[in-house]
Amino acid sequence: MDQVPVPWRIIGPLGPDLVSRYESAFLECSIERLFYFVWRYVVASEYRALQIRLKGWYSEDLAAKPGSHKPLEQRLSGYPALMREEESAFISDLNRLQRLWFRCCLTTMPFSHEFLDESRYRYRFFGMGDEVWLGAERKGRGRVPE
Repeated sequence: MDQVPVPWRIIGPLGPDLVSRYESAFLECSIERLFYFVWRYVVASEYRALQIRLKGWYSEDLAAKPGSHKPLEQRLSGYPALMREEESAFISDLNRLQRLWFRCCLTTMPFSHEFLDESRYRYRFFGMGDEVWLGAERKGRGRVPE
């Protein structure tokens, strides 16, 4: 955690400690607050990739197999609700000032992509279907939108 992004270090005193825990709706257990930002980074990347894949669905594919895009479309539709649910779990016990800190962290996430990318190794979390670990402790596998 030595490489916490500069904007996060500046606003850090306003918020909770990143290693303090919250009750994750995704994992259905308690985990460090830093995991939320790593999780959001991974989920947002997957969501964008799925959107691109759906937009690139060829009309020939649809003509050959009508409705072949439906499973992808359905999976894609589950991501926003999952993200809202996890965000609600994260901010549920934060006061007003800490919620401001949270919004600032979200705003500066694009500048923190290297830190978040490296932090995925902390939890061994690289995609929605992966097991999540914290050190030697297996935290479980989260729900994947279907």
